[in-house]
Amino acid sequence: MPHQPQSPDQAAGPIPGLGYRLSRLFDIKRSKSGLPWSYTDAAAEINRTYRHSQLHALEAQLRSEGCDAQTIADRTAREPLRTVITPQYIGQLVSGEQNNPTVLRLSYLAAFLDVSPGFFFDETPEKAHLVDRQLEELALLVGSTELMALARHGSELSPKALSHVLRIVQTFREDPPE
Repeated sequence: MPHQPQSPDQAAGPIPGLGYRLSRLFDIKRSKSGLPWSYTDAAAEINRTYRHSQLHALEAQLRSEGCDAQTIADRTAREPLRTVITPQYIGQLVSGEQNNPTVLRLSYLAAFLDVSPGFFFDETPEKAHLVDRQLEELALLVGSTELMALARHGSELSPKALSHVLRIVQTFREDPPE
């Protein structure tokens, strides 16, 4: 079992096969234009998401401290821009030059790539084969944001709930609505 870090800034530990999995995901993940994401655009999107979450947390903290709207606006405007990841670092992870990202970086990469952070950790050969098969299946879904959302959210369902969803899908396949 992989080491479970205590801090988001702590390294997740070396992750065998991380570069391969990231490379495959970057091959599959498409931007709104339908093109693969460049590392530059991916880093910019990840950093936007990170900045948004940091500002949201700061606003919540300031509200809990009783600050007025103007104070909150002033403080968030002065908040320095922080970067969680660079295009160069993404390239180093994909190439295998780096394989020890922090928990924070890994979680933001996973969210951007629509996988759970745990996706990167399982090292058994059986799991590696399963991951390859899942990546191939994922590649087929790329053209449909609805199918991607269904796959992502379906993985979070209990087996019973997933069974219900599959029955609904089967019903629509047998008798499609007009």
